Amino acid sequence: MPNAYSFAPDREREFSLEADILRLRENQHVLRAGYAAMPISVIAQHLKVGDKMIVKGSCWLGRDNNTLSASVRLVMMRLASGELLALACFGRAHHALAHHRQRWTIETMFGNLKTKGFALEATHLTDPKKLCTLLALLAFAVTLTVKTGVARARLHAIPIRTHGRPAWSLFALGLHTFRKIFVAASPDQIIAFLAQLLSSKLPVKPLLSLDFR
Repeated sequence: MPNAYSFAPDREREFSLEADILRLRENQHVLRAGYAAMPISVIAQHLKVGDKMIVKGSCWLGRDNNTLSASVRLVMMRLASGELLALACFGRAHHALAHHRQRWTIETMFGNLKTKGFALEATHLTDPKKLCTLLALLAFAVTLTVKTGVARARLHAIPIRTHGRPAWSLFALGLHTFRKIFVAASPDQIIAFLAQLLSSKLPVKPLLSLDFR
């Protein structure tokens, strides 16, 4: 019997391991008791945006008995973009979506801290206390960057690409806006922007005065 995490090579499969949860492509074939193997997209074709589905009983990833995975549970949800989120889990199926959302939030945060934003991986700090201080400061910086992205998106909606996803994340939009402000704005404009950014309000008015629309 295959190990719980052993899968035969299959070009149609692409997943990321998140504890006991695997994210699957829509063209991943799944075998269920009493059914022929079929792609996940076929199983979930009736799902509308926002609909969720936990496939009854055990499932096996693959097309035939020689390439099947260990037994898993299958959870699916149709996202707002129309994309299908399909998860295979070895634990409780009812918690899979929530656990995946938490993991994705953490991964997104670290992506923003590292290659997508503040290059945390370039630090040479090794002292745990100093690293904790640096992480706290960078987390605060990410928060302010996202808040700036939200304000900018209020002025001009983020365009949606043909695949249904936004052209910019709120973080990327905020970081781009930060760069423009510190290059093009006057000291007084920068101070006005930061004052509102550090308040409970979105810095929409300062961005308007900078003609960032």
